Amino acid sequence: MRERTSQILRDYFKTAQIGDEESQKQAIIETAAKLMKSDIKTNVPTVTDQYPPAHSVSLGPALDYLPVSLRTMLTQMIVGTNKHEKVASIGHSIVQAVRPRAVVAPLQIALASQLHYLYKSRFIVDTLSTMGFCSSYAEVQRFQKNAANVVASDILGGPSPDMVVFAADNVDHNILTIDGKGTFHGMGIIAATTPALQKSHLVPRENISLLNVKEMASVDIIDYRFSNYARQHVKFETLQQLHDTAPAVDILWELSFCFHQQVANWQGMMHTIHSGSDHPGISSVAFLPMINMYPGDPTCILSTLTYVCNLAQKHNTAPVITFDQPLFWKASEVIHNAPDDSPLKEVVLMLGSFHTLMNLLGAIGTLMHGTGLASILEEIYGGNAVKHILTGKSVQRAIRGHLLLEKCLNGMLVSEIMDQDSEFADLVNECEEIYTTLLEGKQASRSDLSEKKVIVEQKLQERKRGLAERSRTSKLWLTYMKMVRVARMLILADRLGSWSRHLSAVGECLPIFGAAGHFNYLKSAYMYLQNMSNLETRNPEVFRKFQEGFHVIRRTDQCWAGLGADLV
Repeated sequence: MRERTSQILRDYFKTAQIGDEESQKQAIIETAAKLMKSDIKTNVPTVTDQYPPAHSVSLGPALDYLPVSLRTMLTQMIVGTNKHEKVASIGHSIVQAVRPRAVVAPLQIALASQLHYLYKSRFIVDTLSTMGFCSSYAEVQRFQKNAANVVASDILGGPSPDMVVFAADNVDHNILTIDGKGTFHGMGIIAATTPALQKSHLVPRENISLLNVKEMASVDIIDYRFSNYARQHVKFETLQQLHDTAPAVDILWELSFCFHQQVANWQGMMHTIHSGSDHPGISSVAFLPMINMYPGDPTCILSTLTYVCNLAQKHNTAPVITFDQPLFWKASEVIHNAPDDSPLKEVVLMLGSFHTLMNLLGAIGTLMHGTGLASILEEIYGGNAVKHILTGKSVQRAIRGHLLLEKCLNGMLVSEIMDQDSEFADLVNECEEIYTTLLEGKQASRSDLSEKKVIVEQKLQERKRGLAERSRTSKLWLTYMKMVRVARMLILADRLGSWSRHLSAVGECLPIFGAAGHFNYLKSAYMYLQNMSNLETRNPEVFRKFQEGFHVIRRTDQCWAGLGADLV
């Protein structure tokens, strides 16, 4: 490098005194360009067999990737307070243009991959590549296939994670094509690891023709030959008592309509109160191979269960998998008909809590048909939206609408008691003070709230019994409030990761499913509770993990952030 730099400078000084000022300026610019080009060829290492690591796209390493001369020149030329990102991106473009076959600049391949992920447009990527802003579309495809080839052998990213929850459901792609061809309807599988495993893979840059991604990332299809008939004899046993009391802070929601201060909605209140509470941590979600078969086919379900069992055994963890109701029942039949020595007998089969909530919302809409509920909800939403709310398909709108109505009904009930009982009014004011202290993060107030919760619930129950005995209309809407409360407990159990409350909430759904005529969910939920009642004996380690809240998935580092695996 020193000899090359010296030669460039000698050539400059030989011609420096020749010509006018414009010629000398041009000579200086050409000399500077030659020096920077020499630095790029000398200081930027030649790497063609491996893609840049993930950390190299952050600002610090991206700037360090540039030679000092190039970085200095760009820093002097570019103005602005936040110019370092521009220095790095333009510098990587120059390095890639100087050595197109010898290096793969980190920001070039990173930008091309991001554009492909967001827009799926070959035209955009190749156009920007032609202008020198990113790598080509062919390079992106090569990178993706090499990355898939690396991840396929270690798809969960660790040897023995604390807890892995699998989830499988229908997946559709291109379902509305003009000629009906090119559609995809199959089985999709994910694996959620808690706490999250962050593992960075070094991706080699091999020729695509040498890769074997399809075979490595495929699920072996195992033909289902256990039984050609569904179970004709299903034994439903008497369930254990699953009643679990709601948390003390939930009573604040029922009283909040009579508070003097403004109060957030139920989910906002719970999120604020539980802020800072302990939880198992954020989960990382890995997408597993898809199966191009009808998901309800027993062969597809058997192949899914076998793949999950093999993957769980490889990582020394229990096979825990979540299905929605139709697949849950068929999977339970597959496991029931499997041989006694089959690994499928070790599978912990879970019923998706999100789909259970959807069915519960639909059951509430069915039972409340013709009661005026639809007219009330039409004060908030349009008529077409209300139809989807009452069927349980529009989940977010249904939850908001039901919570608003429940809050109004609770407000009417509490206000009436406060007008007749001054001691109860004082108790409501004390609960509001406790709510204020909880917002300030003082957890010591929870013990005081637990004592007052017992008294408040006694007063409310007495008033509800009196109203139910006096009026059938009152009894109807009190039943509605109870069903909405079950929905809240189902959400709360997932958000907080409370296993006992989850089982209790599913148990309280059973009579609602039966009354609404949702018999498929009734038998599946009953079978699910029956199986989970034996989990402590059958798999103590999984039971312990579930008690600690590992059965839900968290995408953010917050206590009130748990999600059912079927929702993720």
